[in-house]
Amino acid sequence: PPTPPPDAPTGTPDGSPEEGPASSPDWDDSPGAPAWGAPPNIVKFSGVASAGSNSYGLLGTGDTTYTDTDNNPQLVYNGEAIPVAGGDFACMYTLSFVHCWGNNSVGQIGQPYSVDTTPSPMRVVGVDQPSRLSAGQQHVCLMEGNTPKCWGLNNTGQLGDGSTTNSHVPVDVNTSYEYRQLAAGYDHTCGLVSEASSADNFLQCWGNNASGQLGTGSASIAMTPATLSQKGWIWVAAGTSMTCAISADVYCWGANAAGQLGTGDTNQYNVPTVTVGTAGFTQVSTWGQTTCGIDGQSQMWCWGDGSLGQMGNKDYTDTNLTPVSVINPYATTFVSITSGGGHACGTDVAWQIYCWGDNTYGQLGTGNSLQTEAELFEAITGIIGLPSARNDITLYQLVSITPNPKDPPTPPPQPKWQWRKLLL
Repeated sequence: PPTPPPDAPTGTPDGSPEEGPASSPDWDDSPGAPAWGAPPNIVKFSGVASAGSNSYGLLGTGDTTYTDTDNNPQLVYNGEAIPVAGGDFACMYTLSFVHCWGNNSVGQIGQPYSVDTTPSPMRVVGVDQPSRLSAGQQHVCLMEGNTPKCWGLNNTGQLGDGSTTNSHVPVDVNTSYEYRQLAAGYDHTCGLVSEASSADNFLQCWGNNASGQLGTGSASIAMTPATLSQKGWIWVAAGTSMTCAISADVYCWGANAAGQLGTGDTNQYNVPTVTVGTAGFTQVSTWGQTTCGIDGQSQMWCWGDGSLGQMGNKDYTDTNLTPVSVINPYATTFVSITSGGGHACGTDVAWQIYCWGDNTYGQLGTGNSLQTEAELFEAITGIIGLPSARNDITLYQLVSITPNPKDPPTPPPQPKWQWRKLLL
């Protein structure tokens, strides 16, 4: 594997998580990490791997060639880091650095424009306290300390700095708020502001709004954050010309040609509109024309375009107007889901990774590029962790599990979701 990038942290970051394994990095503050009280095992993030297309060097392994071996997850980095897949690039971050690789045509990997493409992770200058990183098609947003920053393509104001000028260096988002969660879509961005009472939580969105994806009730772009009138949000996911968020139900808005809003029709909506049958959902992920989520019973659901098998229900229907249950032949309990558009992946309570849908470039991590049946595929062999799917690639946040000598080997309790904040 390639040499790990410079300035990589060693050991476990200082501080203990609010809840969960004592050795779990507290800096995994982007929603998506399973946590289940104090289990008998020590779970530690241990590396980053990739599988799928190697266009622009997306695999991060130091070259741009594609071989059959790329169908198996390839090690990108041996150490604690959180990977995030973008449209034609990828990033990973820790407590103290961000590294990105892939296409840099508009500065999306944080390098000077003279750097066109890089197949190896390169450090983004000017980011020393990153958290909550999210990647869109060609832009990135994160929290740098208490300040939201973005870089990359800005043709529709998706960087939120009040301009439409691209930037290869992080620029401040024009807001006074600290975002509890950031969600970068194809060419727009949303931030979740957490208040003392979750009933008062609100969203701000900015960037392209041609399909109503900002949820403001208009089609005007916003070059600085615009506040949505609805409150009570606990989760947000931005996708391709659409956005979804969770309060008591999943609400979606924006483009809806394949039913990806789950509203029971293909109408476009420019304000949050409830997704049918999603009361109690804990998580939602969207990209392309496909949206997936997890309900309160840990069952996975998908809706929208299923033409590549991404519904996971043994069917290839190209328009699914309401959520479809993902077939789970293993009867395992799922706690995390990611939709890459043409494929999707889920993680169960034991950190096993399962994927389904398009496998043209081996992005399912099955060791081949054969198209699998449109259902939940067997757990990926040899790795455990959290996946990040986008277009034709999947990144994996690897974990290692060792027995905790302080606790008896009792079965872990039922999983639950939590927000974990950075403690320094």
